[in-house]
Amino acid sequence: MLRFLLARLGGMLLVMSIVAVLVFVLTRAAPGDPIAVLLGDQATAEDIARVQKVYGLDRPLPVQFGLWLRELAHGNLGESIFLQRPVTQALWERAEPTALLSLMAIAIATLIGVPCGIVSAVYRGRLADQAFTGFAMLGASVPSFWFGLVLMQVFAVGLGWFPVSGYGGPGASHPALCRPRRSGVRHPKCHTILDPADHLRRTY
Repeated sequence: MLRFLLARLGGMLLVMSIVAVLVFVLTRAAPGDPIAVLLGDQATAEDIARVQKVYGLDRPLPVQFGLWLRELAHGNLGESIFLQRPVTQALWERAEPTALLSLMAIAIATLIGVPCGIVSAVYRGRLADQAFTGFAMLGASVPSFWFGLVLMQVFAVGLGWFPVSGYGGPGASHPALCRPRRSGVRHPKCHTILDPADHLRRTY
């Protein structure tokens, strides 16, 4: 049993290492300079070089990868340029909505799936079994992204029961996406997001 667990753990570490290397290499091999894109067309070569030095992007790739692994081992995922705060803080802020959404999805799937499965097992081969089986096949065949857009259109845009995006009640504001009211006036709780390029210029 111990040998099996150690083998599984070793395989998991090997897969995680391969994925980390592939992600690092692919992001570095992508065309273009992300710092130049973030700073905009008005950035000079000195500005780009200064920000690259701050983030360690002027060092060799093996050194960058080693620094990234060291920070990752200490739980430091860096700072998000777009959100302008640590990545770990942004992930922690989204942990509660993610867990709540997962629990609600499991609860809904259990409340619907278990009774339907029991009925299908009791009345195997009959009309109820065929109906529930067809319903299950339909649910598995419909693309989730399309069905999600349909639900947003009906319950958020049409009925106004839920926000189009974000987390909260129908009147909750979302910093990234704030829908204007039908009168054309923006919600007073909507916040303005700073331009990442402007933030970088002012910081560095």
